[in-house]
Amino acid sequence: FKQWVSSAPFMVSTDRVSVDLSNSLPIHVHGSMRDIGDLRVGIQHDTCVEIISPDSIPYMTLHWMENTGGVVECALTQEQHTSLTENNLKLVLVQMVSSGGNTLCSDSVFPSLKSAHSAKVLLSEVRYVLRPTGVYVGYVDEDHTLTIDIYVTDFGEPAVEKNVTIFRNDKIRNLTPGNGVSAIAESAVTDENGMVSFTFKKTEVIGFPRVYYDRQWPLIKECISSICSADPTGGCKLPIEGQVYMFGYQIANASNTSVYWNVVVLGFSDFTAPEEPTWVQDILPIFARYKRLTHIMDTIVDLEDYNDIILPQNIELLKLAMNRDRFLEADFMPITRDLSFKKTEMVLLWLDNPIYNTLSGIQPGIQPKPTDKICQPPPENLPGSQFPCVSFFPRCQPNIVLKFAENIGAVDGYFSESNFERKKPPLHIKGRPLKGLVGKFKSRHTCSLEDLRAQLQTALELEFATIPLYLTSLYSFGENCNREADKLITSVIMQEMLHFAQAANLLIATGQYPLIDNETVAPTYPTYLPGGVLPDLYISLKKASLLHIYNTFMGVEVPAETDVGSPPVHAEDTIGQFYDEIKTCISYLYAEGNEVFSSNTSGQVPWPWTSTSGEIGSLVVVTDKDSAFDAINQIITQGEGASKISPEDVSTGKYAHFFRFEEIVCEKRLVADPDTDTYSYSGEAIPFNASEVWPMRDDPTAYNLIPNTNCYTEAKAFHHVYRSLLRSLQETFSGHPNQVTSMVPIMETMQAHAKRLMWVKYNPHNEADLTTCGPVFDYNWPFDEADCPK
Repeated sequence: FKQWVSSAPFMVSTDRVSVDLSNSLPIHVHGSMRDIGDLRVGIQHDTCVEIISPDSIPYMTLHWMENTGGVVECALTQEQHTSLTENNLKLVLVQMVSSGGNTLCSDSVFPSLKSAHSAKVLLSEVRYVLRPTGVYVGYVDEDHTLTIDIYVTDFGEPAVEKNVTIFRNDKIRNLTPGNGVSAIAESAVTDENGMVSFTFKKTEVIGFPRVYYDRQWPLIKECISSICSADPTGGCKLPIEGQVYMFGYQIANASNTSVYWNVVVLGFSDFTAPEEPTWVQDILPIFARYKRLTHIMDTIVDLEDYNDIILPQNIELLKLAMNRDRFLEADFMPITRDLSFKKTEMVLLWLDNPIYNTLSGIQPGIQPKPTDKICQPPPENLPGSQFPCVSFFPRCQPNIVLKFAENIGAVDGYFSESNFERKKPPLHIKGRPLKGLVGKFKSRHTCSLEDLRAQLQTALELEFATIPLYLTSLYSFGENCNREADKLITSVIMQEMLHFAQAANLLIATGQYPLIDNETVAPTYPTYLPGGVLPDLYISLKKASLLHIYNTFMGVEVPAETDVGSPPVHAEDTIGQFYDEIKTCISYLYAEGNEVFSSNTSGQVPWPWTSTSGEIGSLVVVTDKDSAFDAINQIITQGEGASKISPEDVSTGKYAHFFRFEEIVCEKRLVADPDTDTYSYSGEAIPFNASEVWPMRDDPTAYNLIPNTNCYTEAKAFHHVYRSLLRSLQETFSGHPNQVTSMVPIMETMQAHAKRLMWVKYNPHNEADLTTCGPVFDYNWPFDEADCPK
């Protein structure tokens, strides 16, 4: 193999030299270090190499990179320090060889050198180093120039009054872009800090010299002829906006230099956006190209589907992605880096007013009828639902009485009357110090601020536990399948995320940051709900099915009491009662004269999807008792309904979670009869097709994955993103609320990985096992020797 190393920065202090080899040594494709022999640090003299590291660099030792960061430190004598700093001798990285290298200085023969008698120089210190101080890629157009600052050093010190020249360096990429962009000045002199700046501008009409061929373009219903020219293969030849120009830089008439990175400039021709851009004429040609380039976006938003894009959450997502800094923000939508400033502004303008097509007779702001998306179900040979008798669910038909429901056994395992005749619960439950403040088992009348904080932390954990539960079933739907059920579950998930954030903000308002990224907080499935809530309910992660939604989803969201539908429902230890305990404690503390909440709201996190507030509610800023009650009441009514006789969530006017899930189970909309003030599941059909659900294995976990399979690899990738999300959540809710928008792309990435896991076979070695992989929400990923390179 080719033995090579990349450049390595180093630092010389009075008694030692530190060399950073973390990005220098060669590695195998699977990430382990390549063995390139005995490596040492030395000083290059005129006739020999003086070795200053008495022992070989132990880069092949297990975990060397993780433990040291790749930094090697060598002690220096006073004489060696003088050689490097005053005599300007060069520091070198050498490979010890038996012959063919540089002669070793007489005082460099250490016992550990064994049979090596010469040193092959792999890296040698350079005198001048030139590097951009920040980004080295940018854009220019009619209204924008680009300035790049370059830092120049001379043996590590600022190089003063050095003449630096700039030149076109397109040859390295075989580019011939013309002269559309140039530097205003071709040379400049470094200042007292070794700094020099160059400014680039557009000098000629750039046009559209780059093109690509899109053979799918004719499939788009509105092909815009003005930007689409004929292609002999039957597709369209489409322009790629702008042109890339590359520039190198150097110190005039100097040798022994090292240059980091060429300057890359993307030049754009001028563009005038219409006052009211439309989907057909202006936006579709841009988004259709993005759809071709990034197919994985289809799991998040269909960039060719007007009706999908104008959904409030997708409008907000696209605004977020296209508003971020193109270079400094990793969350910037990558493919839009090839879009000019003015066209980016046009897209953002359109997202504020998504007009369809003013030329087609459709009025601005009026969307066309949705086009039929094709459901992409799993293959027919995969198993579907194991519960086809959906008509036997209780409460779906007004004439079904409770004792009829008891005949279906396990299907009614949660809602049978016997489950609510429980024994008196324990007085002390971990994470629920306020247990006993309310309800028929009331046993206490006081609480403390620490009690309140502990139960608010548990409230966050309670909301957290519901999110992977619902997400897993949502991910199991085939693409564009079971659409109404998909929408209902999605709407609940968005509100559960809101409740998670609200619980965290309530805790922050008391003066304590929540704990999130911790293995005692993150849920592991199967499990019970935190805080002793609904203690008979055992939660598992499963594919979507009417049985699972009935037994588990409705079990989680069950109201303490509701007369909506027939027969009525009664339950104890519900989520709503858990939050009632929090409200009671807040009232007690205020009655005792305590200031529970701070008026300083700077640590509370805003909601990133601002345009969805009408659909899911909003985060309440908590400053006092009244605002805290507003926040808690929203959580309760969104889950269980406004009252015993109302299924509505008062914050949005939609049905509470329990009743949305029951609509899926009954496959009918819940409708009110204004004449009798009653509700029944007799409205519009909500069909649920079990064959359109991927047969995901129950409770996916990393602990029973099969190494060296696609399932293992994809699950590990998902897990990596999930843990990244937890870290981001912890940082955001620990005093950095403005970072909340950075979590949105992580969530979207996690969704894309999860969708892939639904169609990856769990066990490729067993043809009879048709189950698929599923997302792994374990907090820790188990160590496995299969991860280690052989």
